[in-house]
Amino acid sequence: MDNLLNISNYRPLADMEKFKLYFKGLYSLRVKEISVLPNLFKQELIATDTTLIYIGKGERTLFERLEEECRGKSNGTFFRGIGALLNYRPPKGSLIGMSNTNNYHFSKQDRTEIIDWMNKNLNFNFIKLENNIEVIEKKLISLNCPILNTTHNPKKSKLLAALRKECRQIGLSK
Repeated sequence: MDNLLNISNYRPLADMEKFKLYFKGLYSLRVKEISVLPNLFKQELIATDTTLIYIGKGERTLFERLEEECRGKSNGTFFRGIGALLNYRPPKGSLIGMSNTNNYHFSKQDRTEIIDWMNKNLNFNFIKLENNIEVIEKKLISLNCPILNTTHNPKKSKLLAALRKECRQIGLSK
């Protein structure tokens, strides 16, 4: 698992499609420079002394999961979190009538801007894993406490939780 978090193994997220990620495994995301984050989150990362912001799993393939999370294909948990952190909000009323009101989404223009921001400011790494993916992911999250992981993170960001709640409220408002 050390390979996943070894900072020298990270690559620009903009180059993600160059890798043939058609296998199961784990991935991690780091911000290139803490200074690109909004001030309150910058302070949280400085306090943890890391640039690691997310650890995730690809149980079908890493490519499919990274498409969801980093290319906005289905507004995954990370995508919604980074969007909220960057001060994007869902369209008003967009969650009304939806069965899962946690899955807010952003406008097409906002998704494009979020993806552009990630391509400029994030690095990623990955490892191939066939077994115990979820167990290993949980352990790595609980040990490293990446700021955008909201599950299994003993130090999850209260600020991020508040922003995500605000997004859900906007999506449910008329």
